[in-house]
Amino acid sequence: MPLIIDHNFDGAKKGRGCWILDYSTISHWDNKYENLIYNLTKDRKGTLKNQPNFQKVNFSGLIQDQNTLKDEREALKQERNELMNYTDSLTKDRDDLKMELGALRKEQDQLKTHLSDLTKEIDTLRDEREVLKAERTALRNEQNQFMVQFNNLTRYKDSLKKERDALRDERGNLTVERGVLKDERDHLKMLTFNLTKDRDTLRDERDAFRNEQDQLKIQVNSTTRNIETLKSQYGAVVASRDKLQEEANQIKLKQTAKTCQQGWTLFNNKCYYFSSGAPAKTWQESQQDCVVRGGHLAMPKTHAERVYVSRAEQYIWIGLSDIVQENVWLWMDGTELTGNGNWRPGEPNNIGEEDCVGLVRKDARINDFNCQRKQPWVCEA
Repeated sequence: MPLIIDHNFDGAKKGRGCWILDYSTISHWDNKYENLIYNLTKDRKGTLKNQPNFQKVNFSGLIQDQNTLKDEREALKQERNELMNYTDSLTKDRDDLKMELGALRKEQDQLKTHLSDLTKEIDTLRDEREVLKAERTALRNEQNQFMVQFNNLTRYKDSLKKERDALRDERGNLTVERGVLKDERDHLKMLTFNLTKDRDTLRDERDAFRNEQDQLKIQVNSTTRNIETLKSQYGAVVASRDKLQEEANQIKLKQTAKTCQQGWTLFNNKCYYFSSGAPAKTWQESQQDCVVRGGHLAMPKTHAERVYVSRAEQYIWIGLSDIVQENVWLWMDGTELTGNGNWRPGEPNNIGEEDCVGLVRKDARINDFNCQRKQPWVCEA
């Protein structure tokens, strides 16, 4: 503990909140105290000497005061020695405290540095905490989604179990069927072997037929060109024949006065019946009507006959069709249409299964129609 004394004392030094005596101060104070006792004694003796009754003065009181002062001095010396010892202890404690203070200041600096690092680390941890909170929120949302998916998968698993049981039952049936199919497969393998052998044989035959076909195509092309030439010649002959036939009919008409039954008209030595005014009929119904009347659908093979037959109606049925064979146009008497047949432009086009033929008054040319179409007709006898 530091010694606290009067603040106005000259030999005291001010410490932290107290006044402390050191060795020099105590020595100075001791010398000053001895001089003070000496001067007081000296002054007192001088005063007494100046007094008239100096010889009669009793020095016993002065001596007593001197002894008292000496006792006090001894007490003060003892106290000084104690203070010196206490000062040594305080000095040692001060030095220890200075060292401890230095260590504490160093530790304080380290703690400040550590505190700064901890502050940064806390800021980092706070940022990480916010990130982790966001991740936790995302994970919770994902967990909820997984729960929904888990529930869906659980229901799906149950349905799959049911399906598995059904498939197991079906597997048993399929196992039995597989045995049957194995037997059938073995049979088919044998059959495939035989068919493969037959296929190879047929391939050889096909190659031979292809070679023969190529030769036939060459011959057909040559024959086709010859046919086209013959058709041109035939067309000229047919035109000449028709002209001669028409002239012969005119001569016969002049020679014989042929007559037709009532309702029929005579042209080129042929009798014609026009259905004008009657309900329209299909091609087959028209043919049947002509048969009932003792004839058949008209066969206008010449231009003059086509003009005469088509004069009554815009569209009219005649006795020409390819019902027997597609694209082979036959008259009612079984003869085939020759030449270009005076078809209208773009005809026949067979749009909608057009197998029957009619005349168009506009240009007196023929056109293919669907046989179920209903229109007027002309009979010939």
